[in-house]
Amino acid sequence: MDYHQIIRQHALDIGDPGPTHVIVKQFATGVCHSQLHQIHNPALPRPLVLGHESTGVVVAKGHAVTHINEGDRVLLTWVQRERFEHTPDPTPWHATYQGKQVRHGDRSPTGVFTWAEIIIADQQYVVKLTDPDVPTDVTAIVGCAVMTGCGAVVNSAHVRPGQSVVVIGAGGVGLCVIQAAYNLGAHPIIVVDLSDEKLAFAQKFGASIGINASREDAVARILEITQGGADFVFDAIGLGKTTEQMLAATRPGVNGLKDGGTAVLVGVPHGDPRRSTRATYS
Repeated sequence: MDYHQIIRQHALDIGDPGPTHVIVKQFATGVCHSQLHQIHNPALPRPLVLGHESTGVVVAKGHAVTHINEGDRVLLTWVQRERFEHTPDPTPWHATYQGKQVRHGDRSPTGVFTWAEIIIADQQYVVKLTDPDVPTDVTAIVGCAVMTGCGAVVNSAHVRPGQSVVVIGAGGVGLCVIQAAYNLGAHPIIVVDLSDEKLAFAQKFGASIGINASREDAVARILEITQGGADFVFDAIGLGKTTEQMLAATRPGVNGLKDGGTAVLVGVPHGDPRRSTRATYS
């Protein structure tokens, strides 16, 4: 079956790829919590196709695309592969639904969408999977959740062995924060959530202590364990309440004589930050 036969079977109308475009048939896609916020945002134009992390196989590509070929397995991500001073901006793609231009979450047709069986994206958002045996379901979240969580630990916080880490929220991104901190030798790694099931699951990723915030004062417990505050506290939720907890649980500095800890907001801020009702995150 050729490319055009595949396209005709799907609701989205995707034209031939431009010089820098890639057409990908999806294996699996992740569901980022940020897209749930976008779904409920009436200001975003419709028709709207969301998603920005997936795995798939290349079914067609433009003539200027050189790093992948038809038949290659690839990752899709919202982060450009190359972003240097003279890197050309991604070029708009053409996809319509019932005659109307399809948009995605950032209001433009230049990024990536993955909640479809067939997608089109600029080559900057397509990364080759070099291992043909890598599972294509669990790796679908590498393009966002893994990069976000692990990147916050490795590139933003620069966590080092023996430093204490707290992670508020044991969802997909929070688990990736925990895994990266564990890989770097952080200790202890404290995870806060409202679900005992999630706290237990987090131990498989390297969490050493779990705190259920629905039954005890999470900040008081963290201050007790770390003797005054953690070296790093990551808020993987983004509610006003969890951001307050993040700041309160971070080790304070001492009159310029001793550096304080580092608070890292990873979750998308949402809700009213002025209202500190009890968190109901998941």
